[in-house]
Amino acid sequence: MSQVILALDNMDRRELLNFAKTFSGKVWGFKVNDALVEHGCSIIHELKAYGNVFADPKLHDIPNTVANSARRLVRAGANFISVHASGGRDMLEAALEATKDKAIILSVTLLTSLAPEDIVSIYKGYPIKRMAGWILETKCPGVVCSAHELPFWEMWPVIKVVPGIRPGGLLPQDDQNRVAPSASSADFVVLGRSITQSPDPVRALEEYLSKEVQ
Repeated sequence: MSQVILALDNMDRRELLNFAKTFSGKVWGFKVNDALVEHGCSIIHELKAYGNVFADPKLHDIPNTVANSARRLVRAGANFISVHASGGRDMLEAALEATKDKAIILSVTLLTSLAPEDIVSIYKGYPIKRMAGWILETKCPGVVCSAHELPFWEMWPVIKVVPGIRPGGLLPQDDQNRVAPSASSADFVVLGRSITQSPDPVRALEEYLSKEVQ
């Protein structure tokens, strides 16, 4: 069964840490994105008291800049760090060299907010094989992909992290396009608003996990 990463998005510091305390031991760890902008790397250190941390800045810049950012995230204690696969081979190599196995670099492939027609328009085609080439050549250990691309990535020895999970109709798709109710073959699933915006977040997680076991 996939391990759960709880996305702590659009929260102030108190709410974020309260969620982390509540779900400590119930999930693998916590994903932060916008909190990094407001609080910096210190929020990673605080969250480490409650579990593992997936720092999700989705780095995409020149290799040297990405390497500098990755080093800071590693020093703060991040377990996972996301970078955009579309940054290319040199950028991925820079991130991997900067972390030196102290954190797992996850290559973000195609955002779950993109509909198929958006992907074709932006990338002038469907670039998943091209991205896979860079990821495999650099020995990048993991990918972030939608459940729709999961069958492709199952062919390769990479850690598979799947966002865009909408279990049991708890929430509409919101701004997501390529979503799924579950992704049992993923190594990790990212659950966010379907849990954190539920009237009873702990029960929502328990219901999701019970269905995954069946």
